[in-house]
Amino acid sequence: MAPPSFALITSVTGAMMSTFMFGWTNGNMNTPAPVMRRAIGIAHDDNDPGREALWGWCVSVYCLGAMLGCSQSARAADRLGRKPFILVTTLVFMLGAAVHTLSVVGGAAGYWLTIAGRATVGWASGATTVAIPAYLGEIAPEHLRGSLGVAFQLVVTVSMLCAQLAGMPANLGTPELWPLVAALTAVPGVIQLAMHCLIVESPLWLAEAGHEGEALRAAARLAGKKVEPYAELHDIAVPVSFPEAGAAAENGQGVGAFHSEQPDTGARMIEDRDAQVRVSDLLRDPALRPAFLIAVVTLVTQQLSGINNAFNYSTIYLKENGVSEAAIDSTTVAMNVVNVLATLIAAGAVDRSGRRPLLLGSTAAMAVCTLVITAGMLHIDSEWGVRIAASGIVCFVASFGIGVGPIPWILPSELFGQRHRATAQGAAALSNWLANGVVATAFLPIATYLGALSFLPFGAILTAYTAYAYAALPETRGAEPAEASPQQRAASGKVPPVIDPSPTLDTLGSSMAG
Repeated sequence: MAPPSFALITSVTGAMMSTFMFGWTNGNMNTPAPVMRRAIGIAHDDNDPGREALWGWCVSVYCLGAMLGCSQSARAADRLGRKPFILVTTLVFMLGAAVHTLSVVGGAAGYWLTIAGRATVGWASGATTVAIPAYLGEIAPEHLRGSLGVAFQLVVTVSMLCAQLAGMPANLGTPELWPLVAALTAVPGVIQLAMHCLIVESPLWLAEAGHEGEALRAAARLAGKKVEPYAELHDIAVPVSFPEAGAAAENGQGVGAFHSEQPDTGARMIEDRDAQVRVSDLLRDPALRPAFLIAVVTLVTQQLSGINNAFNYSTIYLKENGVSEAAIDSTTVAMNVVNVLATLIAAGAVDRSGRRPLLLGSTAAMAVCTLVITAGMLHIDSEWGVRIAASGIVCFVASFGIGVGPIPWILPSELFGQRHRATAQGAAALSNWLANGVVATAFLPIATYLGALSFLPFGAILTAYTAYAYAALPETRGAEPAEASPQQRAASGKVPPVIDPSPTLDTLGSSMAG
């Protein structure tokens, strides 16, 4: 198995700069919140609950911006191309970071600059959750596709941890330095701009857009092969898979050598591209509907699992139930560390164990952990109750990191072929952000009403999803949408998903040659 090519490494690294900015902006409003609030005139005041609502808008407008970004990004990524659209998201991240930094002026102007900056980086974050997983799925060779998909979530967890550490009072969370927490968002953007020429456009998108010659050369670059520089574009009928592109170069053949073996389908590709895929098309098509529902339900469950309650509200929840500050601090640190470690484990296991076992095991373990948390919270007055509750929360986060965190972002790129991938990824990501907003709004009222039992509704959702996924979720490791019909998949012993039959990079050449 050949090591990753230089072009693949630089393409992934460049794309991950957008992912780092997403994670950073998702986590940089937590630890420096007190000094930020004082700077814009809405410091916490028990006698003025309206200030909490104003700060709530500063936080929640990020989700609103993300939902807008999701809704617009699929069509834009299809029309502009993956690489140009990633550049657009980077520039928007940098614009939002600059606007947020200007909120240092304070007062009402500072407040509205915070709102504008957070909405702007929110848009870029939502677009990133659509563009980057799709791009990684399109450029990754089969044996690395799962690992690169998990890498998306790993970079998010690491960048969130970095942002929270940077915003602590001992670091940049001071009245003088807090604007740097917002400004540092732009640093990965500068790195990405510097290496933009090293990022390779998705060969699948190029093929779909009718640029067959460029698609072949991009595929060869990503595979670490050479294509003859004098090859004429009109000699290329369709792009070929990595092995074929490499074999032609190694045998001294021009890419035109494939011309006699493959039909001219460029016009069909352009015609298919111009027919814009809508969500309603995915829902109406009986061959695509099951895969679309799997992708959406899985990404919605990622948020309805209650994971953000553990990260965003565990401090408030544990404090209101009598847990000491020392125990809360220890639990918070442990949560962030195990989240990163669990995602690292998933990165190594996803291509060996498969997506389905990790996801099913993750949701089942999280459901059990909600019972452990509840048992501890019911006896929170005792020392052993505090330990059980804290251990349950840490294990809840670890279980999330091994499956529910990274794998839902991988599924749309593997369940769908090129023509439908961006639309499916966009709709699933939008559903994820909507669920995020619902849970963020609902948890504190739920905690007020249910008290120690607050995690049980999320355990019920996780249990229901585990049953659903056991019945409906296919194993997508190594699956190629165009390689076989559902009947052939069933005969071969694979879990028989109904997967989108439009071509992927690894099958494009072989399917044409046949």
